[in-house]
Amino acid sequence: MKRRGLLIGLAIIGAATASIAVVAVAAFIQRLPEPEQADQQGLFRWLVQTHLRDEPADIQQRLLNRVEQELAHGIDLTKCLTQIDKEQRARLLENVDLLAECWFFREADRYFSEPETGRIALVKRQAERVRQLGILDQISALEGHPKGTASAGMAAMADNARRLERWLADVAPQQRQRVSEYFSTLRAALVWNSLQQWFSPLDLLKPTQASPKGAAQKATAESAEKQTAA
Repeated sequence: MKRRGLLIGLAIIGAATASIAVVAVAAFIQRLPEPEQADQQGLFRWLVQTHLRDEPADIQQRLLNRVEQELAHGIDLTKCLTQIDKEQRARLLENVDLLAECWFFREADRYFSEPETGRIALVKRQAERVRQLGILDQISALEGHPKGTASAGMAAMADNARRLERWLADVAPQQRQRVSEYFSTLRAALVWNSLQQWFSPLDLLKPTQASPKGAAQKATAESAEKQTAA
């Protein structure tokens, strides 16, 4: 009987040890990678499995730096939408929105730490960086605004304006005027940057056919072609 009891005890201990080992392995497998070491799949796990607002500011900044690297290399944050459920999509949008907020506040600090003589040049570079990274475009796509249509573009612009206002409302009252000034300056730079993408400087200088000068140039060219043909 003692031997049997001993065997049963050893079996129970063995089963418990195996269970602990399984739990430990599962925990190891599910452990999120360090932000600096995360590949794209690891980044998506951070973005759909966690609530980044509950994470320390250090983790948020490290993830921001890592996501910014991937954005610079052309990562599409919407590519996982078909593989996740509704709740995970909402979490993805929430986390990307938070990282974008962190990015803009970081750049606001950079703007005000710059001497006034260099701020205009800096905010132009920041606007170009926003365009290159596609920060606001990625958020708009996650919100369901398709690219390529005027109505979608206007809706995205309206959402982005409300987003900036929401971020501004989260700022401490004593800092709100300062950050508002930066957002206004950056918004103007973003608009100008977009205009430069749509129309090159040479296009803006070219006369249109609808203008008198354009019509005269067209008539002169047609007359020259007829004389050459004759």
